[in-house]
Amino acid sequence: MTEPLLTMNDLSVTFYKGRQAIKAVDQINFTINAGTTVGLVGESGSGKTTTGRAIAGIGPISGGDVLFGGQSIRHFSHAARKGFRRQVQMVFQDPFEYLNPRQKVVDIIAEGIDNFHLATSREARLAQVLR
Repeated sequence: MTEPLLTMNDLSVTFYKGRQAIKAVDQINFTINAGTTVGLVGESGSGKTTTGRAIAGIGPISGGDVLFGGQSIRHFSHAARKGFRRQVQMVFQDPFEYLNPRQKVVDIIAEGIDNFHLATSREARLAQVLR
C-alpha cells in the first residue's frame, strides 16, 4: 500500500478576538491519495476556506498537523515549501469572484502551470490540464 499524498491529523485552527477564542476548525482528520481531486463542501462559515488555507500552508495551524508525503508542512524549508505550493491548488468558495467568464476553462485551469512555467510547449500544457 502506498503512503497517502496528504494527511490531516487532528487539524485545528483557532482565531482570537480579544480574549475570546473562536474555533474555526476543530480536530479534523482526512487523507488524500495521489491522483485524486477533493472538493471540500459545507455551509457558509463551516471552515472550508480556513481548512484549505491551512492545508496549503498559507493559513495558521493551531493544533494537529498536515503531512505531505509523510512530512509536516510546518517544518518545510523555504525550497520545500515552494515545491509544495506548486502542487497544491485552491479554488475558493465563490467561483464567480475567481473564475473569469472571459477566459476559457482550459486557460483558467492552466494558470498555475503557466505561473510556475511547468510546461515546455502548448501541447505539454494541454496534456497537463487534461490529466
